[in-house]
Amino acid sequence: MIDSDQGPHLDALWQVLSRERLEGGYGGSAMRRQDVIVRYLWNVALCEALYPSLQSLEVALRNTLFNAGEAVYPFTGTPAAPAQHALAHDLIGWMSPSLRQTVEALDRFNAVHSAGLEPFRRVTEDLVKRTK
Repeated sequence: MIDSDQGPHLDALWQVLSRERLEGGYGGSAMRRQDVIVRYLWNVALCEALYPSLQSLEVALRNTLFNAGEAVYPFTGTPAAPAQHALAHDLIGWMSPSLRQTVEALDRFNAVHSAGLEPFRRVTEDLVKRTK
């Protein structure tokens, strides 16, 4: 049962949410608007309740996939560094010319990844200084 004080709040929610979405998925135009919104809010609460379980399931699935991949392609040091560099290099093409020049000036991929994190930290600090 809906409290009479909730009516204005539910009406405001009806205006904010897509009418087509609410009527199409939660009971159609034959139902009262308040009942449709209550069903929608119940669905939101149900999703919130299931989210931790789904998140755990996702982590378990990712770990399983990682372990299966690692069995075929053993971990050798810097995970996916060449792929990340290639992606970053491709993204440089979408940047403005001035930003592209800055990134290319700071692109010291081989030196950074072979010497550990210290050069990477310095490159990052240099990038931050140049963007201020």
